[in-house]
Amino acid sequence: MLDLANEHVIVAPPWRDRVNLGLKGKTELIARAIARDTDAREMTVSLIKQSARSVCAQVDVGERSAFLKLFDGAEQADQLAYKREKISLLTLRDSALVPRLLAFSDPGQFIITEWIGKGQVRDRLERLSAEDTGDKLGRWLARYDAVSPAESACGNWYSYLNRFGAEIDLQAVETAQDLLLEIPLCGRSLARNDAALGNFMLTHKGDIIACDFEAATMRPRGWDYLQLYRALILRFADRAADAVEAFADGYAAEHKGALIADELNVVARILFCAEAVAGRKDREALAWL
Repeated sequence: MLDLANEHVIVAPPWRDRVNLGLKGKTELIARAIARDTDAREMTVSLIKQSARSVCAQVDVGERSAFLKLFDGAEQADQLAYKREKISLLTLRDSALVPRLLAFSDPGQFIITEWIGKGQVRDRLERLSAEDTGDKLGRWLARYDAVSPAESACGNWYSYLNRFGAEIDLQAVETAQDLLLEIPLCGRSLARNDAALGNFMLTHKGDIIACDFEAATMRPRGWDYLQLYRALILRFADRAADAVEAFADGYAAEHKGALIADELNVVARILFCAEAVAGRKDREALAWL
């Protein structure tokens, strides 16, 4: 528990010292953001996870809870991660696709969002069947694409993916160049750039909530489609075809823009194979073509 009686610093485990330092002088404001009129001395903080970059914790004020993510790493990349997370949540705050942002602090480099608790979450998305996971991810991504910031960009997928050099061995996929040259880029948009299925939650209403935007960046539209396509193959290795078919169908059913699911499927299959060949992680990768 935070001792808030005298600017709130106590002898505690290292993660709690990090939180005390990061929130110093801001606890009253945080308590009000979470629970309106309340006494900050009622606030408790419980660790969820920590890394060198950040501390994630549950903050309880009275009967209300919130999620805290404190970016206190010393590297420039850690500061950039905070900015990405904050900007993404601000941009998407009215979308119902992400947790609602309650407060943030640029000097303290932390964000506080609504708590997506057990009463709201039916399950982690990754525990559903291959088809249900694919369908719900596809529909969420189509809605996300409709509201994410976008800008114009030209070119084709071959030229873009070729920039990654040895990370993606396009030359090892015989048809890659011919196919990718024919598929144009449709501008750039804010991509989550993170395909970890553990960062998606399913509410009791059947809606998906996505969290963790610290890697978000502008990429060609469809980039998240490629990342989630790959994640589904790896998650459902024995039912990958069913998972990605449901993913494409769900996306196509909801999407109303210029992106074409069939074209993205071609790019996704080539990218998966080229990455696998480059990393020699999956010697059966070419079977996906």
